[in-house]
Amino acid sequence: MIDYVICSFIFFVGLYAAAVKKHLVKKIIGLVIMEYSACLMIILFGGPEKGSIQGLVSVVLAAGIATTVMLTAVSARLYQRYGTLDTGKIRNLRG
Repeated sequence: MIDYVICSFIFFVGLYAAAVKKHLVKKIIGLVIMEYSACLMIILFGGPEKGSIQGLVSVVLAAGIATTVMLTAVSARLYQRYGTLDTGKIRNLRG
């Protein structure tokens, strides 16, 4: 039972970082934390007797890594264009 509570806490820490923080890299890290805690929750619910859970978690992790790489590339491009990764400043630079 404590495993689920800890996993939920980790998920909400990632949700806080993704929702509240203004720096784009911190938002990406928050999304990664949420993704890994969701995979951990899937493993906890599946248990050791379910073999198909490993395949599902592998697919989710591969998709998450691809998403993280894309978000990092977009943030690098935003930094090149605007010179900042602060989402508030980027939002104000619309022309």
